[in-house]
Amino acid sequence: MGVAALSAFHGAPEARAVDPTHDEAREFGQKLQTEFEDQKHETLVQHLDQTALFQRIFSSFGQQSLTDPAAKNIFEKQFLPSLLADMATMSEARSLILSRVMLMGDARYLEVVLLEDNDSFRVLMLRLSRKPDGSIGISDITFHGATLEYSLLIRDALIVLGAPLAGGLGEEGMTLVYRKSMLMPVLNQMAYESARGDQEAAFTQWLRAPEDVQKTRFWRNWRTRLVMLGSVAALNHLQSAIADGSETNPMLRLSFAKDIHTPEARLELLEDALGKTWEMPFLRTAKASALLELDRIPEALQIASEALALAPYNVSAYLVGIKAHVMSGKPEEGVKLMQSMNRFLSAGEIQELLELDPELSDFLRSAEYTAWRSTAAEEILPQAT
Repeated sequence: MGVAALSAFHGAPEARAVDPTHDEAREFGQKLQTEFEDQKHETLVQHLDQTALFQRIFSSFGQQSLTDPAAKNIFEKQFLPSLLADMATMSEARSLILSRVMLMGDARYLEVVLLEDNDSFRVLMLRLSRKPDGSIGISDITFHGATLEYSLLIRDALIVLGAPLAGGLGEEGMTLVYRKSMLMPVLNQMAYESARGDQEAAFTQWLRAPEDVQKTRFWRNWRTRLVMLGSVAALNHLQSAIADGSETNPMLRLSFAKDIHTPEARLELLEDALGKTWEMPFLRTAKASALLELDRIPEALQIASEALALAPYNVSAYLVGIKAHVMSGKPEEGVKLMQSMNRFLSAGEIQELLELDPELSDFLRSAEYTAWRSTAAEEILPQAT
């Protein structure tokens, strides 16, 4: 996966044309990064390609469903508001960082990271599309900790509600069909309670599902959704599942496990997550940061370099690398990284990021930094394509 991701990021020739192109996707991700500072979750909402999302959800039920007024009604009145409510939770994030551009199957994806004020993070996968007006849009989202794209979560909900699927169901789909007579009222009530803001009542409904249903990705993703919307009971249930080993999703374990407040504990969970995911560059960066806290500077530099090889616009990896060089007494090497950052961030933006770390205050007053600042570009330099 690492080689494929690296090729995709550097715009290697592709066997087929994919719309949007790699460079267009990269520029779109940088645009999201800038817009998010002021508009938060509305940044993603305004770029949502509702037409493409609708088609991804309902094409599984046959072409006739794409022109069915009932399908359009349930999409606009139920599913879209639910998605917007989930996206609203992103407003708590401090910033959005473009991690990398990925080519998966027949589509281009952006992997972006939401950084929270408490130093936690969320990773989102955004499927890109070309909107009717020619602009780039977001046609699907995989939320942090989820194992299914949003369109597939809705497909499974429709299965429970009795919609006939045109293609194969798979084992989990068959479980939902087998249990749909009792799940239908439970799902309806859970969705109702969640929509009116009572997430605890919604999770009470979640617990009514049989054990085999609770093990499906669809039902477990509902639990994660309720956690993100603020259910304490859902969080406690998830943490218990992590503790007893029944919840094996590495991103959920990393984000919600108890007792991960030490760098040693975070490092252990990060190693597990890196072994079970797409080698996410941001996870490598988090690992480098944990190593830095343990004063394992050479290892931190190596991992940060690997993260940058996978994702050359990973700002967090640059910051870890700069700090590692400063801690090792080589500020001039940190300056070299800032010069690279200056290709896609202005000098002022770089300074603002460095000022967030109190441990870099002496470096910001150093001769090396002062010399760089006097010659650094105040505007983002043109990108070579």
